[in-house]
Amino acid sequence: MADYTASLDGLPFRLNDPAGNQSVLTGGQTLYDDAGNKFTITNPFPVGGSYPVNFTATIANGASLSGAVDLGRAVLSAVIMPAGWTAADLTFQVSADNATFVDLYDGNVERAVIGPAASRALNLSLDWSAYRYVKVRSGTAAAAVNQGASRALTLVGVV
Repeated sequence: MADYTASLDGLPFRLNDPAGNQSVLTGGQTLYDDAGNKFTITNPFPVGGSYPVNFTATIANGASLSGAVDLGRAVLSAVIMPAGWTAADLTFQVSADNATFVDLYDGNVERAVIGPAASRALNLSLDWSAYRYVKVRSGTAAAAVNQGASRALTLVGVV
C-alpha cells in the first residue's frame, strides 16, 4: 500500500493523490481508497490552536485607499507597515458583501491608528470578527492623505 499525506492549502485540507484525484478533508483522519491505499491527514498546527495568515493591502501611488482584501475566515489582528510611508493616520472601510464599503466607527468615533510609522507592526485592539472584507485608508474619511508611492501593507489575520 502507498501512503499519501495531505498538504495544507488553506482550510480545509486538500488531498491530491498521484492520479490527480482530490478530496477535501479535515485533520486527524486516516482514509483508505478503493485500492487500499492509506491517506493520512497531518495538521502542522496545534489541534485547537490558531495561526497567522498574511494578506496584502496595496495603496496605489497618488491614492489614499487600498483595494478590497478578502480575509476569509481570518480575524484581522495587526498591520505591518511598509518601509516607506507618507505620514498619515490609518483608518479602515469594511464590508459584509465586498460591494458596499462603509467607514469603520466604534460608537461615534472613526477607528484610526494614530501616527503609524514605517517599518512597524501595529496591533489592532478592535474585535474584527464581524468583518470579512476590508480596505485600508491613508488618513481619515474627512482628510484622506495620498501616498507618494505605491504602498503594500501586510494585514495579519488569525484563523
